[in-house]
Amino acid sequence: MKRIFFAATLLLVFSMLAACSSNDVDTGAKDPEDTGTYTVTLNTTGGEDRAALQVLAGDTLEGLIENPTKEGFTFLGWSTSGEEIVYYDMSTPVTAAFTLYAVWSGGEDDGVEMYRLTVHLQGGAFRYVPVQTLYIDFKAGSLLKELPRMNTKPDHSTLEFAGWNTSPDGRGEIIVQDSELTGDLEIYAIYGELITTIDDLKAMTCNNSGVVYVIGYSDELADNLEDEEWVPLCSASQPFKGAIYRNFEESSETDLGTIALTISATSDHAGLFSYTDGAIFNELTISGTITGADYAGFFAGEMKDSRVENITYLLEYSTINGAQYGGTITGKGDNVTLLNIAVRANTSSGSFTGKFIGGVAGWLEDSGITDVSVHYVSPSGSENGSCVGGIAGYLKDSVMDVAAVLGSGTFLTFVSSDFEDSYVGVIAGFLENCEIKHIFTLDLFNSATANRDNSYAGSVAGGMQGGSIAGARVASPVYAYGDNSAAGGVVGKNTGASISDTIVRSTVYAQGSGNHAGGVVGVSESGTVSGNLVLSDSITGETAGAIIGSGGESGNVFVAGISVNNVFPAGGTAASAIRYNKDFFTDTLGWDFASIWEMKDYYDYPTFISDEAPDFIPITTAEELAAIGDSVDDLSKFYVLMNDLDLSTYNDGVWIPIGDELSTYDARFKGTFNGNGKTIRNLKIIGKEEDDSQYYALFKAFGYTVSLSPIGHFGAIKDLILEDVDIQSYSGSNAGLVADTTSYGLDTIERVHVTGNISGGKAGGITGYGYGKIIECSFVGNVSGSSNVGGLVGDTGNNLYVSKSFSAGTVTAETTNYSGPNCGGLIGGASRTATIKSCYSTSTVTATAARGIINAGGLVGYTTANVLSSYATGDLSITTPDNACVGGIIGYLGTYAQASNNVALMSSITTAIVGTADVGRIVGDVFSSSSRPERNATSTGNYALATLALGGGVDADEGTDVASEDIDEAFFRSLGWDMDYLWIFDTDSQRPVFRWQ
Repeated sequence: MKRIFFAATLLLVFSMLAACSSNDVDTGAKDPEDTGTYTVTLNTTGGEDRAALQVLAGDTLEGLIENPTKEGFTFLGWSTSGEEIVYYDMSTPVTAAFTLYAVWSGGEDDGVEMYRLTVHLQGGAFRYVPVQTLYIDFKAGSLLKELPRMNTKPDHSTLEFAGWNTSPDGRGEIIVQDSELTGDLEIYAIYGELITTIDDLKAMTCNNSGVVYVIGYSDELADNLEDEEWVPLCSASQPFKGAIYRNFEESSETDLGTIALTISATSDHAGLFSYTDGAIFNELTISGTITGADYAGFFAGEMKDSRVENITYLLEYSTINGAQYGGTITGKGDNVTLLNIAVRANTSSGSFTGKFIGGVAGWLEDSGITDVSVHYVSPSGSENGSCVGGIAGYLKDSVMDVAAVLGSGTFLTFVSSDFEDSYVGVIAGFLENCEIKHIFTLDLFNSATANRDNSYAGSVAGGMQGGSIAGARVASPVYAYGDNSAAGGVVGKNTGASISDTIVRSTVYAQGSGNHAGGVVGVSESGTVSGNLVLSDSITGETAGAIIGSGGESGNVFVAGISVNNVFPAGGTAASAIRYNKDFFTDTLGWDFASIWEMKDYYDYPTFISDEAPDFIPITTAEELAAIGDSVDDLSKFYVLMNDLDLSTYNDGVWIPIGDELSTYDARFKGTFNGNGKTIRNLKIIGKEEDDSQYYALFKAFGYTVSLSPIGHFGAIKDLILEDVDIQSYSGSNAGLVADTTSYGLDTIERVHVTGNISGGKAGGITGYGYGKIIECSFVGNVSGSSNVGGLVGDTGNNLYVSKSFSAGTVTAETTNYSGPNCGGLIGGASRTATIKSCYSTSTVTATAARGIINAGGLVGYTTANVLSSYATGDLSITTPDNACVGGIIGYLGTYAQASNNVALMSSITTAIVGTADVGRIVGDVFSSSSRPERNATSTGNYALATLALGGGVDADEGTDVASEDIDEAFFRSLGWDMDYLWIFDTDSQRPVFRWQ
């Protein structure tokens, strides 16, 4: 029998059984010729004929019927119904005439394959079905949407129903809903003793593998244990060997069995149990505070030969402090199975510290980790030699398959150590002889940081000895500070391991004497590093490489435009040659498309076979485009534009933003829209002045969603052209291709190009208010607004990344109230955690205020972000009766920000400023504080045309003069710009343009 991941729509079937059991067959009259017999008719449903039977009243059919045959089919049994499969129990006494119908597995001619489910009630009962064993057939691939709940307790028993299992003792495979039926399956009802009080907990039996407990919802368990010291149960000589399930009848997530513990250093092994050996935990929540124990885990201090499955829980403000071995499940484990676990912990007021410390376990060996994800857990090392990981601190001789570490918003997953000789990884601190595959990490909200000498950090692991990584998608930033340290996009230090089949987007940074930084591995002492793809933005270290900082490599590829120590190395491959190209991954990288990867239609890069990556929905008409906003569910799907669209004839030529008619916060597009290189023309939106604080755009708002599975789905709008856009709105509105994006910055807009006219409050050619990534985008036209206005982006919060993008035309900001605008050729305002890199603007910038401070720049008006390797050519004209900060590149450069390697190429900056005028050829004003110098902004290495004169004010950064005749390709190469892959020098305009234009 095949391995089963069970599924079928059982609730309907079991309700059918309640009305039509195997004993409740169709009734009929007695045979008229023999009042002591009944006729049983055999309908073989297309198989070999079988004659009807005459059966004495009270007899059974056992041994009386020869199974029929049917070519190409397998006989499965007899049903009492020809419409539904209700198997007849041959041991049932015959009391009426009836018909039996043959049930067959599908043959090749109809393609239907059937699998049999056998249900053993083990003393329980379904209503109206007085049997202990049921047989039901389902089509292969059916999904179980609801496991049967209507069974009762066994007769004369106080046991509670715990769930379904493939073994009668409850120690086989635990069966849960929403799995797929791929073969015959037998399941058994499992029962256990109900636990609802502290005394019930304390009475649990140690050293007995035959006991099953069921945790019911209880305020006493969830709250009261926080107020008293818990003494861990059982011991090394008398470990817990039983099974603990959640009460199956509790249907609401809020009713999950929850146990809250408070444990101080009363024992070296701290948790609900000190030790487990052969224990089983299913659908259970345990949290709390553990302090000072050497082995600390909420389930057990130490585990052996145990299983933890189907755990999804929030450890709000939970703490494990000072453990030698510590994790949310267990401190240390040997032969532990972790399956289908999602740990979520808000650690802003809690902490996880230890020497071997992980979001799930401190140390695991000979173990299996499958479908495990960690959210918002931030473990940190507590002494020299720490091994710290988002999932496991130290993993030895184990298999990890489908695992992820995620974070979002204010809930972060930062993995770190402030001690020497440490190994820090977003997934694991150190891997020894492990098999790792299908691994996922997320950028922005999780990272690995090793802060001291002789330490190593990586997105997957800080260090790795032996074993393999085959299949990873990682994007977490990696940092190593200290002498003789290393940072790698996948692994910090590799000794003898094989690393392949990875997509790496991680920013990698190492600082200190003798450090190494690599896109895949920081330092590789031995082993094989091959078949990896690096898409990272930057790699920095004393010894740095696009693939490996120090050591050998073979058969790896990096995308052109990666900055390695601010230099763009030769040998990169254009991204356009890789996207949508399965042959590249199979032929060039040799990736495994049999067991790891698949290339789905219209996906840029391969996805894991284990991903639930959605198929695309084609968009062919304006009506279909508008229908994306019909429901919140539709906003989360994957769409592909199949042909050009003209919106001038749809809805009288006036567009309603997608999602605008849904009155809910979730009315934001959080799926994927692939424009497929097609064009949408004549997008027109006319706002009303009374409709203040509205959103005017193709999409009302653009967001993201992160599933609790390791897959992670993020919003994307890409490969789209919008021509002749006309958006007219008012002061309180956001306007652009996308009016607003979420604060989490996980969405991506790439290769989107817009032409037209846009006006609003916060207005930009791509987004009025934006987070996330904007890559290889452009706007050509006119943007105007009354608040924050930019050629590409009006305003941003945290987590904006703009790269390889430009704007051209005019940018105009005008206010009639007391609030002055932020206005820039590319971006009006950008916050601290934003980055603007390798961009340009040729837009003319005009800003006028009735009152209030104006911040205006040829590229960015106001920013606390980094602005790097970019230029602006458009002239500036600023008028205000108040104060203003005006710069050829940036108006005001705020706290922590950096501006470097930028060039101001405009001919004039004109100002009419009555108040204080801070005007610079590069930056108008730069934040500086003598009391907090660490917050100071810096503006260095920038250039401006020698002929650029200022229209008054103080020059905060005039930049270095460059004569117009010296503006050539060699000049930009001297600044470290990528003139081989990203830029090309246009001799007609005497400036760089993008190669993708």
